[in-house]
Amino acid sequence: MRTARFLSFRLLAPVAVVSILLVPGSHSQQPATTPEETPIPVFPTGSLASFPAAASQPAQKKVFIRRDAADDARVWVVDSQEILLPASDVADPKKPIETKNGVGFIVPQLPGGGYVAWYEGDASQSIKLRILPQLRPETGIVRGTPGEDVSVAVRIYSPTVTRKGAQAPDEVTIPVKLTARNSAVADLAPAQSPVVSTNRDGFAVWKVRIKDPGITGFIASADDFQPVQMAVVGMRRPARTFFEGEMVAAQEIMAEQVQAVNAAEAKVNERKTHERRTEQEIARARGNAARPPTDAQVQADTRVLARIKQNTAEAEAEASRAQVAMADAQQTIARFNEQFRTSQPRSLNEDEMRPGDILLVLGGSFPSAFIAGAETQAARQPALYSHASLYLGKMNGVGMVAEMWSTGYWITPISESTKGLIVVDVYRLRRDIDDAKRNQIVARAQGLYGVRRSFLGRLGRFGGALISYAFEQIIVLGSAAEGISVSKLQIPLSIADLFAGGRKKMICSELVAWIYHDVGLDLNVQHWKSLVDANVLTTEARRMDYTTPNMLARSDSIDVVGRYLGP
Repeated sequence: MRTARFLSFRLLAPVAVVSILLVPGSHSQQPATTPEETPIPVFPTGSLASFPAAASQPAQKKVFIRRDAADDARVWVVDSQEILLPASDVADPKKPIETKNGVGFIVPQLPGGGYVAWYEGDASQSIKLRILPQLRPETGIVRGTPGEDVSVAVRIYSPTVTRKGAQAPDEVTIPVKLTARNSAVADLAPAQSPVVSTNRDGFAVWKVRIKDPGITGFIASADDFQPVQMAVVGMRRPARTFFEGEMVAAQEIMAEQVQAVNAAEAKVNERKTHERRTEQEIARARGNAARPPTDAQVQADTRVLARIKQNTAEAEAEASRAQVAMADAQQTIARFNEQFRTSQPRSLNEDEMRPGDILLVLGGSFPSAFIAGAETQAARQPALYSHASLYLGKMNGVGMVAEMWSTGYWITPISESTKGLIVVDVYRLRRDIDDAKRNQIVARAQGLYGVRRSFLGRLGRFGGALISYAFEQIIVLGSAAEGISVSKLQIPLSIADLFAGGRKKMICSELVAWIYHDVGLDLNVQHWKSLVDANVLTTEARRMDYTTPNMLARSDSIDVVGRYLGP
């Protein structure tokens, strides 16, 4: 696999302090807290949390949330979300998964910590959870030229929360700090404070001064929040990526050096011609003279020839320097060509992508960065990717992507899917498949949990079938990466099987693996040794469950064909 080694980001390391498990609460209208005898599920703000049981009433009521602490009586309110719960983890690949109605909610912008949530009117629907606040990059890559100021922004999920009984929502304002990883390339603009509070729309915005060509990361952090990182790129020349901009600059320099060599060589030829003609004129003058030249005439002719020869020597030295500069420019271009060949896939646009292509991407927020951090630790080699998705081609003229977000299974425009990402590499099957097979991949992705009309257009701008993200599996991966004992892994593994195993819930790369499996194109992946040693991969469902983006990247079934987005 070719990877972008020019970009090095510190990814979120796995944390083994909690296990992501759905835990039923008590059967009261406002559940009482219970001792934490089992691990608690963790959900980032803005993600979809779901109650484990099927809904006994239509999901049109409220969900209440309060601190899991006796000294805090405040209760927050969010709207419930209708979700789909797979009725079984066994599915006919040719048919949509059978589902039943469930209840979920989008985790509000509350401080981190333990909470209890329950569903209005249904005492059986309650869970305990831990909320993990996170920052979100507005744009993953910001480009500019040296001397230019650019804007860098992050946001929180929501700038307001609603307390039960309150007359108006509470505003949420978070002070966020921005730090440059390489201030020689870019840094905060003069007079720009490193700490900026989120505004009424939930955004924190900074002005950044680009100093020199190059790539640097900027880390946005806030107390109690997972940090995020973005790339700021100083572009020597406009291009799709920094490397391509450097290549354009190198080619321009090369062209200038070729012109300089040609001009210097022409000047040398001109000087040599002048020298030769002068010598001929002196010889002709002496041959036609009635008497031999005087000493003064000889000295004068000698001085003239010396000056001309000196000018010729200077022109030859200038030509030699131009040749050296041109050779240096040629070496620079050769070095860039080698970097492109070994380090970075070629850039491509959406028109070059095909339905069924796998997108492996680098982002910087939880939970996708958790996977990348876990894999770096488990595989003992850098993990470039933190998320996987599937390109579906164009629908009504708009390129669409199927993927698992923290808010569930969604089909989104590629422009929104890649927003806030740093790297998007496009992978394709090594074996050739025809359009009919590609259409089969797309049809399976669109109809995985029901007909397309059941999920397109819900929750505002984007469409998605609200099948929950498998947070349970993330903690199993994190635990396996940290090398916890096989016996201790069995509890989170068994509950992950119960609540998220197989097709019940999915992580991003698992979704890709299942879709390819369902159309008869299984992807050969090499799982972590720690998963093998812990006897995790005993069934096909588990092998799918614990497929990560970087396992896909290292598969011998697919190859990278280009980079859609990158610094």
